[in-house]
Amino acid sequence: MPQPSYQAVGIARIFSGWAEQLLPDAYQSHRLLWQIQTGTSNDIIRRVENGELKAGLIRTTHGFGTTVTLKTLYQDPLVPIARPDIIETLESSLESWPWIGFSPTLSHGYTVRTVLATLNIHPLHEIIVDSLQSAQALIRAGRGVVVMPRSLVYADMLQNTLASVETPGVIWPVRTMALIYVSKAPPWLDIWARRILRYLQQTL
Repeated sequence: MPQPSYQAVGIARIFSGWAEQLLPDAYQSHRLLWQIQTGTSNDIIRRVENGELKAGLIRTTHGFGTTVTLKTLYQDPLVPIARPDIIETLESSLESWPWIGFSPTLSHGYTVRTVLATLNIHPLHEIIVDSLQSAQALIRAGRGVVVMPRSLVYADMLQNTLASVETPGVIWPVRTMALIYVSKAPPWLDIWARRILRYLQQTL
């Protein structure tokens, strides 16, 4: 095991809630001093490329050239989610649904709008929010339908507090959860990756 030292890592904002816990957990009693930075996936990529971070956890749909190594951990689909009682009142037409659009900095708002525009669907309502937490609060309050990463809402789906919405003809993209680093992987990275995968297997 490495001696305790500062390890500078980046975690994409979308994962920061649980990943900040899993990172120190990975070494249990061997306490490393973690310097954790959050931001968009693009922020984390840039900081790793510039040598400001040892490694990062991001969500992406593609690779990033030759300077960054990308190690796929998990494929996480987007799913439309609403409260079960709200789903019962929805009409069949997507245009009539109350949609919540995510902040463009989290990429979800852009993804949702792109898919709907491709299908020539124009929702009556769109609410721009600044974070996933804001979107979750609105949807739990029964304020609409939101497209979210399945890993973030699966526990709620098991408890029947949220339910997925059938969307015939709409193909929501899959995002890749990935570790990134430059050249040689830090010695602790595989341990952290295994800890994250165990977490995902338990919750999915």
